[in-house]
Amino acid sequence: MTADMLRAAVLFGAAALASCAPAADQEALIGQPFSAGPYGPGGPPQIGSIDALIGDEPVSRRVYDYSVGAVDPGALTVPAPGGVRLFLIGATPPDPFRHAGELRLEAVLPDLAPGEGPLTMRLLVDGEDDGPRLEGEGRLALLQVAPPPEDTSISLYGRITGRFEASLCPAGGHPPGPCLPASGSFDTAVYENR
Repeated sequence: MTADMLRAAVLFGAAALASCAPAADQEALIGQPFSAGPYGPGGPPQIGSIDALIGDEPVSRRVYDYSVGAVDPGALTVPAPGGVRLFLIGATPPDPFRHAGELRLEAVLPDLAPGEGPLTMRLLVDGEDDGPRLEGEGRLALLQVAPPPEDTSISLYGRITGRFEASLCPAGGHPPGPCLPASGSFDTAVYENR
């Protein structure tokens, strides 16, 4: 390698490293919680709640809208064979980004209308999908459904309320134990992905 080639390689490496340094406005975010980023100091907006009794333990979770540049709420529906699939994700307050203790409800319903369908329910212990958890099957019932406004410049979200019940059993390395009855209710804005 000639001296000129070595000099060019060193200059290229220095330029590459310099481009990795944070800009002055990024410096202000270092050490701040992520919620101070695109959502502002209050974090993502809360759009609903899920309250349950698992065994004899009350569990209260919050549903947030994580949308930044794209629709990403903790409550949404997608088309499914024979109806719609409803997803509800409840985070442990006060940290909307903490997955440990996250409560997930997934139900298949004939339509986004009052009615009921089969439910899969999970309570993540350490926040990992395949880690220790309580999970089981049950039923979910939509009690009230308010569609989004016709004018989508006002809101893309409708609102739903309902109830659920399931039997949750240890899975994914959770310490062995009995299955627990779980029941509860939810009240949240919901995005209907058509």
